[in-house]
Amino acid sequence: MHHSTRSNLVAVYGTLKRRYPNHFLLQESEFLGLDRVHGIVLYDLGLFPGARVEGSAEVGVEVFAVSVETLQLLDELEGYRPEAPASSYFMRTLFPSRFGDVWIYTFNNSVEGLDIVASGSW
Repeated sequence: MHHSTRSNLVAVYGTLKRRYPNHFLLQESEFLGLDRVHGIVLYDLGLFPGARVEGSAEVGVEVFAVSVETLQLLDELEGYRPEAPASSYFMRTLFPSRFGDVWIYTFNNSVEGLDIVASGSW
């Protein structure tokens, strides 16, 4: 697993974005800018979206430089368990972005019967 010595870059696409309910977890983090990440399909999970690594679609993201402590808080929110990633609700997956490699939380459950967010933006 890749860990930066300075900070981790995280790309968010749902409730962690600015002006959304969980953004408070990123308020101490540096906002780097917007990007579109390829190879992800966004699904509507109801109250929040879930990204899946599939196809050639792309997702609009906000990229932040976060501390190790903030990354741990995000892991808790997303149900990511580094010690047991396969049984996590969301996985943490590295993707290339214009800011360098970014962590994106990807949905680790069935998407059968769920609607795709065709625009790629939540």
